[in-house]
Amino acid sequence: MLAVFTTACSGPAPGIEADANSPGPDSGFIGGQIGSGIGLLFVSVPPFGETFSHDDNTISVSSAEFTIVDLRLIGDAASGDFRTSKDLVELSWKEGEAEPVPVGYEDAPPGMYSRVRGTVIGFSIDGDVELSDGSEAEFEVEQESVSLPIEFSLALSLEAGEGQTLTVEVDLKNITEEIPFKDLTIENGEIEVDEGSEAMEKVEEKIGESFEVAD
Repeated sequence: MLAVFTTACSGPAPGIEADANSPGPDSGFIGGQIGSGIGLLFVSVPPFGETFSHDDNTISVSSAEFTIVDLRLIGDAASGDFRTSKDLVELSWKEGEAEPVPVGYEDAPPGMYSRVRGTVIGFSIDGDVELSDGSEAEFEVEQESVSLPIEFSLALSLEAGEGQTLTVEVDLKNITEEIPFKDLTIENGEIEVDEGSEAMEKVEEKIGESFEVAD
């Protein structure tokens, strides 16, 4: 399978090997807008370094990576062929390097498009947390091999020869805020969310509902 990378990240997400012939960032974008077809600009929210509170914890996220396969546009024209699908997409952000990640479907045919679907097969999220008792720790949530469906709405009508670009927000606050940090062990100043734990299940559940087209 040809790996189609759409971000200038430092490397693939855990468990994924990049194809040596993979192209770099999407070339169909100029000034953040796609020239023809449909462009998706993935951004992380809230800004890295910004803190938020939940359940008496103060949390900030410092980096995030998602590996997505079969990211496809769903519409009344073509759905899932080479014009409206990407085999593999890497999203990667970190504090100080959190530029939008462009994913372009330059050959998408004209018509109505209603949804985007894909599957997250690996992810990694790092950050810091201050617990209600005043203790502080770095945290890491990582899965190298999962299968988490994602889906979000579009409501887009594409005319022939037209280019439309939409911003897609990935809500890292929603993904991390309900981690039960107070129930997890701090070792050497770090918290690792274990595979198969209740905390990891909560993160995986939230990933599926944290992709949304911005207003």
